[in-house]
Amino acid sequence: ALRDIGLLDFGEPFLRLFNQGVILGEDHDKMSKSKGNVVAPDEYVDTLGADVVRIYLMFLGPWDQGGPWSTAGINGMARWANRVWDLALRDSSEFRSPDPAAVRDLVRATHKTIRKVMGDLDAFRFNTALASLMELSNALGDAWESRNVDAAAWDAAVDALLVLLAPCAPHITEELWERRGRPYSIHQQPLPKWDAALAADEEITLVVQVNGRVRDRLTVPAGITEADAKAAALASPKVQGYATLDEVIRSVYVPGKLLNLITNQRKARWDFIDDATDAHVAMILADTGPEPTGTRYIDVVPGCPSWIITRTENPHQVDFSVSPPQIIFRVYGHCEH
Repeated sequence: ALRDIGLLDFGEPFLRLFNQGVILGEDHDKMSKSKGNVVAPDEYVDTLGADVVRIYLMFLGPWDQGGPWSTAGINGMARWANRVWDLALRDSSEFRSPDPAAVRDLVRATHKTIRKVMGDLDAFRFNTALASLMELSNALGDAWESRNVDAAAWDAAVDALLVLLAPCAPHITEELWERRGRPYSIHQQPLPKWDAALAADEEITLVVQVNGRVRDRLTVPAGITEADAKAAALASPKVQGYATLDEVIRSVYVPGKLLNLITNQRKARWDFIDDATDAHVAMILADTGPEPTGTRYIDVVPGCPSWIITRTENPHQVDFSVSPPQIIFRVYGHCEH
């Protein structure tokens, strides 16, 4: 607009418009004097500080969505700011017996935090950036309690925490930076770099599915191959009830995340129960409700009638003269065609 009326001779130096969300009252309604739910930030700035108000608003939710004000929430943010203050001023010379594994864990947490926060700040995801910084502060707290890291890893983690927090809490971080004897000013320091190798996890949680349904979650090495992941999955007792090596016809592997085993047989559930009520049978047919004690899985034979039992220890009889067929001894299975 200013360019169009001749006041400027260049266009706006912005790539896109990013609007902030609306802060609601504690009653989750739009603030209004008539409703008596207006929250004035001045008193919180006077008692908790401007930085606490800033990081609370950033942590409240996605920046473009806003959310309801919470007195309990801002008090929690004040406690975290005090925790950061306490961690930043601790003396790293007290670390005298470092454990290489613990040092490696803290270095990994530091580099993972740098990677996450840098991406979040670029995308205006301030709430998730602060959540990552909270995780790093927890890692620092654990390291301090055990005193099993070295001074270099501790100082690097604390410095990274402060520099990454500086855009959100400029006053607290500037004060802490000076007290730590670092060169003026924290806002003139280059943003920390992260190393992909140092940020890489040694172990991951692999989700194992059978025919698209989650059956187990395994802790495996981060670089595990599909063949090794498949072997680990088939060795899991939670998976063996649904799939064996002979039954798997193919697998879908997403490295570091998921393994889905596709079998050539569908499974049905059967239960040992004392009283097979109509309500219980209906719940089984709908496949809802909690898994009963002693639940097992059986093969479903293509073309089978409504009920069938296979792979039982004893040849339980099925009376096909009635509809639906009745299972002797109250052992029943649902045929899923």
